[in-house]
Amino acid sequence: MNLSDSMVNEFEKAYRKFRKGKMEPSEFSLHISAAKTTHKMIGQQIQEANLAIQNRKAYRILKQKNIVDETTAIQVEGDKENDKVKCPVQGKLITRAECLDYSGESEHMEECSGCEIGIENKKLLIDETPLYTA
Repeated sequence: MNLSDSMVNEFEKAYRKFRKGKMEPSEFSLHISAAKTTHKMIGQQIQEANLAIQNRKAYRILKQKNIVDETTAIQVEGDKENDKVKCPVQGKLITRAECLDYSGESEHMEECSGCEIGIENKKLLIDETPLYTA
């Protein structure tokens, strides 16, 4: 028998005693208060369990899309250059700025040339508007 079952059984016993006149109203009100508290606790635990399930599903989807992994922290409204991305070549998390630096080095240009993450970083970080107009 779990905690909620035992609390329900205790409340039922108290209710029967109260109905038979073997329990004072003040004592019975304590049982009512305990039952309300237990009910509230169980409701909160159910909400927490549902939230945990939803978060696991969301995390799994983000992980499949290579947006996060076990060591990723999602930054909201952060600096684009300091956002973390997973480098498939290095196999670790690096900033977008580090990605541009790494892929721009002559010895890494070939292996990084087709990387979708690198292409997206260039779009986000490099402004391609001309410095002057003719």
